[in-house]
Amino acid sequence: MPAPPVVSSTVQPKSPIDGSARDELGSAGSEEVMDTQAPVKQSQHEVHINSVVDSTVDLELAISDDVTTQKTTSSWCLRRRRLVACGLCCLLFTVALAVCVPLFWPRDASWELTNITVNSTALNEFVGMFSIYMALPSNASHFPPLPELNMVAEVDLHNPNYLGGKMLGPGDFTVFFHGQIFGSGQCSPAMIEPQSNTLLTCNVATKMQPQTFKDIITDILEGQLKRPLTVQVSGGTKVQGPLGIELKAGATCDVHASVMAFMDPARRGEVVESSECRYSYF
Repeated sequence: MPAPPVVSSTVQPKSPIDGSARDELGSAGSEEVMDTQAPVKQSQHEVHINSVVDSTVDLELAISDDVTTQKTTSSWCLRRRRLVACGLCCLLFTVALAVCVPLFWPRDASWELTNITVNSTALNEFVGMFSIYMALPSNASHFPPLPELNMVAEVDLHNPNYLGGKMLGPGDFTVFFHGQIFGSGQCSPAMIEPQSNTLLTCNVATKMQPQTFKDIITDILEGQLKRPLTVQVSGGTKVQGPLGIELKAGATCDVHASVMAFMDPARRGEVVESSECRYSYF
């Protein structure tokens, strides 16, 4: 009987790893190690970068805060300077007003009648009408015409102000008796010097209505020629002051006149016994 075949169970030994393969394995292992360590190194680098960035941001914020503080301080200082300047201007303006207003505010002038020139012939005609009107009945409706009486008056005007002026035109005025027109006149333009007296020449024309003349006669007779005759004088003119400033100066006066002085040529400069005036400017 034949013998069964013998099966070889020889185990072949593992082949040794050659040098090149070993190197490849070593390099692969080192690469794996480097790959595992790389994130750690990259993380440390990023932390350093972030730290630098944070420091830069903090520095920029500090600089920004410093600039803002400087701007705020500068703005406050500027406002303070403006307030101080405005305060000084207000103070100077107040002082200027306190000094200039009393100094240059218009003060009332004063005047004095120094002379009246009347045509004697015309005056005699006018006086002659007294007896004619006195003889008329109270219910008379027809009156003889009254003559026009022209006069030239000289007035001494005193200007107490520190500023003078130039009259731009004649000084027109109207004379009233109990609200009725008694006459009118004009003063010639003149230069009004500061704190001085100026002689004004005025032309006056008295032309009355018959009723006004009768009222004057009645008033004179009731006062027995001793009581002054009160008339109202109102007028004004434009005056040009320094720097070309123009203003209108006006006056309304109650004038108390002596009839006896008016009838005496030697005393006509004493006609005005007293007067009360109200002045207006601007």
